[in-house]
Amino acid sequence: MNLKKITSLFFVIGFTSALIVGVGGCTIKNEVAGINVNSTSNELEPLKADIYRDEKFVFGGLQWNIEKEKIIKEKHIENPDIPNSDLLMSDGDLDLEAVIRQDLLYNFQDDRLVSGEYLFFSFEREPLERLILKLKDLLSSDFPQPLSSDFSLLNEPDKVLEEEVQITWKAEDESYLRLNVLQTARDGKEGYLVQIKVDSPLIEKNMFKP
Repeated sequence: MNLKKITSLFFVIGFTSALIVGVGGCTIKNEVAGINVNSTSNELEPLKADIYRDEKFVFGGLQWNIEKEKIIKEKHIENPDIPNSDLLMSDGDLDLEAVIRQDLLYNFQDDRLVSGEYLFFSFEREPLERLILKLKDLLSSDFPQPLSSDFSLLNEPDKVLEEEVQITWKAEDESYLRLNVLQTARDGKEGYLVQIKVDSPLIEKNMFKP
């Protein structure tokens, strides 16, 4: 899925509800590229556990090829119906700044989970700049080396938001994680989208093809 399709899909399916979160715990203050980063020490730890297990990339902590109905029940997803039957969307629940809109997008093939996306959207730059710095720290620990040489760009999130950036990781089982950063518009107003896309191994993606 290229970035143009990502943008189109993002607004066809729409947003499901607003997320209001609080920030608590011990504060860490870090300054990179002129930005003060205030966060709890473990606010992204749930994301790390949900996307990388046993040196493999996963989505939502789920097994690949799990049936859609099982996901709806296990994740307690309400009002799951959206126009494309190969998609399922739910709210994200990370402890992020309230101005960052969070959504999870499940992608299915033959009713089986083959990929997923974490979508983080905001009309404001600075909250996403802070998020990018936190993701840089998360993705640089215990993960394989990225295939892209653009990983160093995350040290300058203000520049990242000015460009369409994609960074890719590959696990030994051929599952993939891709970080995309792009500008997009909603209701005639420009905003910013950070997408984390996780793809199942190629052998599993082809398993259900005739």
